[in-house]
Amino acid sequence: MKNIPISQRLQSCHLVVMGVSGCGKSTLGAQLAKTLKRKFYEGDDYHSPQSVEKMKARQPLTDQDRIPWLNQLAQLLSECDHPAILSCSALKHAYREILGSYTKPLFFIHLELDRDYACERLKQRTDHFFEPSLLDDQFVQLEPLKPTERGITFPALSSPNELIYKVLQIQ
Repeated sequence: MKNIPISQRLQSCHLVVMGVSGCGKSTLGAQLAKTLKRKFYEGDDYHSPQSVEKMKARQPLTDQDRIPWLNQLAQLLSECDHPAILSCSALKHAYREILGSYTKPLFFIHLELDRDYACERLKQRTDHFFEPSLLDDQFVQLEPLKPTERGITFPALSSPNELIYKVLQIQ
């Protein structure tokens, strides 16, 4: 398979697929990494055991829980020799600043999904620690990308192939 072209603007950037739980971050991130021949990091794999237990117990994470996790993800990206792809909720602007504080430029791909559809998706998942009852907290925490942030928002209801095509069209 030959290299898939990506715009010059994104060639040197780590791509962060972000959004609330259930929006399709992991699916898009993994497929985008395969398409672009980049390393993929699943942000959920780096949560502390305490945070995972907290979420299983239907307790929302706090900034105190999330900041060490975000620092770990930022460190992970900073150690990459080549641009990578990360799936991470990155709900707040401050969280996205932490992710970008260690490393080369980031470009955020926000998968936007309404609460009802996200809840339906989460109810269908059986292999994940995130409890659907925590979704409301994520929507409260979610801050859309600011005009000053490098990124784009796409509707999460598009298929992964459609989303990959849209990412490849970014100029």
